[in-house]
Amino acid sequence: MKRNIKIIKRRGIPYPSVEIQGVLINHYLREKEICSRIRKVDRHNPSRTKLFAEVYEIAHAAMEKYIESGFLEYDTVSNKLFGKNIDRLFAKKGNMIELGCGRGYLLLAMKELGWDCRGVEIDTKYALKENKEEVELADILFYEDDRRYDLVVMDQVLEHIPKNDCHYFLTKLYGMLKKGGFLVSRSPNPLNGPHDVSRWFVPLGSKAEGTHFNEMTLTETISIMKKVGFRNFKTPGFPFPSKVPTRLRLFSFWTENLIPFATLFERIYPFLPQRLKPTLSFPLFVPNTIAAQK
Repeated sequence: MKRNIKIIKRRGIPYPSVEIQGVLINHYLREKEICSRIRKVDRHNPSRTKLFAEVYEIAHAAMEKYIESGFLEYDTVSNKLFGKNIDRLFAKKGNMIELGCGRGYLLLAMKELGWDCRGVEIDTKYALKENKEEVELADILFYEDDRRYDLVVMDQVLEHIPKNDCHYFLTKLYGMLKKGGFLVSRSPNPLNGPHDVSRWFVPLGSKAEGTHFNEMTLTETISIMKKVGFRNFKTPGFPFPSKVPTRLRLFSFWTENLIPFATLFERIYPFLPQRLKPTLSFPLFVPNTIAAQK
């Protein structure tokens, strides 16, 4: 079966070495198989948590090999900039929780900015030693917390929540926030996806086959968040990730006014000629981060 699988070349993305091609194909096949089983199981079935733990163990192990080989790298600079843009939504520091915090680079960035941080991750063995005390081992779908937070963050997490669980999950997050607090979510857009491991094996615009159970457009994300009760949507840091917009007084304008233009572009994008889509700088038109207030 592996002999018939071909890795697709993506413009702007380094093509994997022969050694990494084998890792990538094996990762894809195993993740695809387990995720197909997850899609058939209700969230109340205890076996699903075990399947999630299994598939993320595979994904994390593969990621370590990608990093070790130089095929991919941890973007700590991006996390620091992301943290700064989140921080600018608030007049003062507070407490925050990151669900699905992974290794914890964003937690570290937010701690450096003065936030009181906690994290939750289904597999904590890869957590940075600087964050060990703040990170709890748990399935985020069933995580319970009596505390209320000024900020709840999901960085590349919402797309991992099965579609049937999305409203339930966002309602849970809404309840974790203090009144006036913000949920900030950074997640990929399916219009230029998929963005999980299957992106190397299926055509642009195809449905994700791995752990991205629910890649959503900005329009879809805002729609479901409104149904939960969120309001005052912003796009922190877009399209300027650095300190430049503060000096030019553009940060507030873009975070407050970009969404109508971005959702319009999402409606136009499917009608663009296919040859333009791989080369078009999609992130310059549609932000991957949304902030919503309780």
